Amino acid sequence: VRVYLNDWASEKNAKSFLPAGSTTYTLKDNVKIFPTSFNLNPNDSKSVVLNLSAQKGDPAGQYGVIFFEIQPTQKSKGSGVSIGGRLGTLIAKETDGKQARQLVVATPSVKVKANKLTLSLSGTNPTSLLLRPKVTLVLTNDKNDVLYKSTLPSEWIVLPKSDRAYSTVISLAKPIADKNVTALLTFDLGDDGLLMKECRALIE
Repeated sequence: VRVYLNDWASEKNAKSFLPAGSTTYTLKDNVKIFPTSFNLNPNDSKSVVLNLSAQKGDPAGQYGVIFFEIQPTQKSKGSGVSIGGRLGTLIAKETDGKQARQLVVATPSVKVKANKLTLSLSGTNPTSLLLRPKVTLVLTNDKNDVLYKSTLPSEWIVLPKSDRAYSTVISLAKPIADKNVTALLTFDLGDDGLLMKECRALIE
């Protein structure tokens, strides 16, 4: 078994893994792993020590993934085929009180056609902290009647000091008859960080 640190990034809600030190939020200089390789016999177990350090000049957030990569030491006697793999766990180091969570969101786009709602938006994370905002969408008419309310199902990850677009399609229980509809989006950033954006919804 080989144990090592990688950086990770996210594109279109799919994670990609990079050599440690590839990103501005890397944990490369703050993580020590022991042992970094060992043999594991059937039914055996092994402890691995992860030492995570913090320095005064570190950014508010640093992130990475620890991989356990398995490579068979002997080939199969039957087929001659050996199968390996790896397991990973994301790790995060964040310093409380060093930086507030912030998100800058451009005016979103909300379109409703029949019973399909399409939401598109983009955001900028100016901080050193990873953001996973919980997004709630509310649709109201001119009388302030609530036509629709839901927390968006798919996760939106905005990496430190980066821009990220987001889009999703939601199936409505029934079409919206009102033509003058306001969309209100609430972004819960955690740690009491809250952002609200409002726009007119296009009802086709």
